[in-house]
Amino acid sequence: VIKYAEVTLATDKGERGGIIAIIRGSFSHTGRWLALFYTLLCLFLCFVMGNALQVRAIEESFEAAVGLDGKVLVLPLILTLIFLTLGGGKRIKGAVGIIIPAATVVYILLCLTVIIPNLHKMPSVVWEILSSAFTPKGAAGGLVGALLSKPMTEGFARGILSNEAGAGTSSLAHATSKKSSAAVGGILGAFEVFFDTVLLCGITAFTILLGRDGSFEGFGDLCDIFVYYSGAFAGGIIFLLTTAFAISTVLCWFYYGRVCLFELFGKPYSVIYFPTFIAVSVFGLFFSSELFISLCDLTLFLMTLIVCATLIKNCDRIKILSQRANLLS
Repeated sequence: VIKYAEVTLATDKGERGGIIAIIRGSFSHTGRWLALFYTLLCLFLCFVMGNALQVRAIEESFEAAVGLDGKVLVLPLILTLIFLTLGGGKRIKGAVGIIIPAATVVYILLCLTVIIPNLHKMPSVVWEILSSAFTPKGAAGGLVGALLSKPMTEGFARGILSNEAGAGTSSLAHATSKKSSAAVGGILGAFEVFFDTVLLCGITAFTILLGRDGSFEGFGDLCDIFVYYSGAFAGGIIFLLTTAFAISTVLCWFYYGRVCLFELFGKPYSVIYFPTFIAVSVFGLFFSSELFISLCDLTLFLMTLIVCATLIKNCDRIKILSQRANLLS
């Protein structure tokens, strides 16, 4: 619902700045400063979550799948990013439009190689999930300290990190797209959350629960599951898929960063921004991903507060746009 609202508003305005322009125009006295603060946070996030964290994911998947030091990826990674980003928005859009669908199909098929042979375990796994969630102890814990408990806070943080709902960042991409109505853009935004969080994260969870043999520690164990059921080549496929998803994310955030610079200065300042962005990609191979994730959590939290306040301020407008779409249909 939050993703629907933010994308609907941004698509209706059709301005390059997306949610930034909405924030600026929603508050008479503080809108300009809130928009400035949000833009700075978003620009920071484009270097951290949209760049360094993705590069770390590529490095970790390479080490887990191949067993070699991920630092050897520095040169090929830089050359790939230079080639894709120098082509501008059209090349970025074309690359993402090819990479994401292809990688998603391959990943789902790979997950099915684990899930299908273990379908007989599905009832017990589903029962384990439900019984763990809805026991009296679990219910009491949820009522007393849900928002303060580590699983709940981690869940919210990883959710926003994954689908960006509430952060408003994807509105920067949706804002200038041509749709029959703003609500159509909002529906596409909501579908992004469903596809990412419900489908892909869900199928990953069942792959782990059905394929694990004992405890599960992280990405390396996921690679082991795929290798066990699909063969040794599965490790290399997982590395390629992780790289594909990460590179696509980097490309999107490279564009978001340009939008932020344009909102701040009226120019994208590519001469400075481009080499800085590439340099951060290299540095991402040498820093802890835990530090990056903690910084992303805090930044996303602040951005989400601003965006949610903006959506509440514009709730009547969102309702009108939705009703208009119903009339058109």
